[in-house]
Amino acid sequence: MRQRWLLYTSLVAGIIGTLCVLLVTSLFSGSIYAAREAEILEYVDTANAYFNDRVNKSESDFYDACVIYTQTCDTGSKLDLQFVNVKGEVVASSSGEQDQQTPGTTEITEAISSRGVCTFGGKESVNRQGIMAVSSPLIATSGEVIGVLRFVTPTITMDKQIVRIAASALAIVIVMIALMLLTVNFYVQSVLKPVTQISEKARMIAGGSYGVQIQAHYDDELGALAETINEMTSKISQ
Repeated sequence: MRQRWLLYTSLVAGIIGTLCVLLVTSLFSGSIYAAREAEILEYVDTANAYFNDRVNKSESDFYDACVIYTQTCDTGSKLDLQFVNVKGEVVASSSGEQDQQTPGTTEITEAISSRGVCTFGGKESVNRQGIMAVSSPLIATSGEVIGVLRFVTPTITMDKQIVRIAASALAIVIVMIALMLLTVNFYVQSVLKPVTQISEKARMIAGGSYGVQIQAHYDDELGALAETINEMTSKISQ
């Protein structure tokens, strides 16, 4: 009986604990990614405000201004700004790296075709690195889209943070399950011990030892059962 109680408790607690870990991880994951996307969108708004003052330039001058802005913009070490032309090729980058000429992520073509800000979350097609990217179309005075400003950040730091949160939640769940099992074990023992004693005395009475009395140490149902058996043996012995 004790083993069954512990097994069933472990299974139920394990299932509930797993669901709790998944829920907590999902909530924090969504919050972390949403916060990072909000930060990137602030950069997008700053860039749009900058270029809104320069839309009266010729298309070639506007193009050159996009390149210069990309190369000189300070986005920090964890965020790369790229100027991508309508062919999907990286023309300039704030990090100075242009080894990935065609990122190939879907938000670039979507931003060009929809003429609106588009986002991407997933793995790059070349090195399969997890990234978050936001592309904002650059529209010249003529109304032509000359490319997009693409803000891209690797997600490895966020993913590590999510893993740490999941590990912490899992550790808490394991501790709680261990405490629950200790509590259940204590409770089961407190029930099994008097039941075992009553069963032994009952077998002795069944064997003819009618004078045996069960010591009733409890004032609950087990105590009432012990007293009932004692009354029964007293009447039989008479």
